[in-house]
Amino acid sequence: MGTREFWDGSKAANPKSRSYGYIGGIFTAQGGNATDPNTGGALYFNRGGPRPVFPLAEFDAAADTVILCEQAAPAYPVGGGLQSATWAIGMTSGSAFVNCDTWKLAGRRAGDTTLSAPSCTGTFANAAFKPFPGHFNKGNYVFADGHVKAYEWRQIAATDFWFFKRKKPTEPPYSR
Repeated sequence: MGTREFWDGSKAANPKSRSYGYIGGIFTAQGGNATDPNTGGALYFNRGGPRPVFPLAEFDAAADTVILCEQAAPAYPVGGGLQSATWAIGMTSGSAFVNCDTWKLAGRRAGDTTLSAPSCTGTFANAAFKPFPGHFNKGNYVFADGHVKAYEWRQIAATDFWFFKRKKPTEPPYSR
């Protein structure tokens, strides 16, 4: 494959879907109509070289900052068909959780735009975008300090995806 996907090519013939993604920049209300530069544990460049990661010193509260999330959404519509929403192990863009990917999180109801960032309303409104069913409507989240915790959609999306922000906002409605 010419895109350097599947690393050495050994998985290209039999790709395995994955269920976790590292947090890159996501859209939030505080970020406006662009990726919120205060979100993510690493920068994301589609198919572009190494992804710079943020040092632990960049996080106000490592125990409250998500760096990996479970996001195994089943599928989304592409050109009249369905495409996997989680891609596969080894794909360059498949391991990133970026932009409007918050639609994939467990517990969100398909078609519900509640708690979506303004830039993501159209994606959230599409009832064909089925989020990850989760475990009793909860998803697992890995924090920068290494612990893992299960959260419901409303808990993780509350206060403009506060858990995804490296520097914790102190002004309402973005603060906790």
